[in-house]
Amino acid sequence: MNCKNEICKDKSDEITYCNCKGREKIKFVLNILYNDYGMYLFKKYSEEMKGLLQSSCGKVEERETLIEAVWRETWEETGIDLDNKDLKFLLNNSKYNCDVYFSQLKSDIRPKRTEPKKNSL
Repeated sequence: MNCKNEICKDKSDEITYCNCKGREKIKFVLNILYNDYGMYLFKKYSEEMKGLLQSSCGKVEERETLIEAVWRETWEETGIDLDNKDLKFLLNNSKYNCDVYFSQLKSDIRPKRTEPKKNSL
């Protein structure tokens, strides 16, 4: 998908809505993990989201591209090492300044519980 921003205009192979520095910086990313059997969601333990279900997500760090942020958050929260081609842009939630991605996992890949004090599977 190509960015409509002049800075990214010639990036025909762009796999995200916009991975450039030319627009307001996206603050959060979220990656929906799924396979042939369904989606993987975490039950949150933190006070502000206690008991709610959520996918891998987090803040985009300074000087980090959106793809790097999605990969890092997925890796940190699940132990899954995705290739860039596995990360597909879905939508931007402007209310929360969050880009949402989705990734189909191979049937033999299962997320690990890498942050047990924050999340459960």
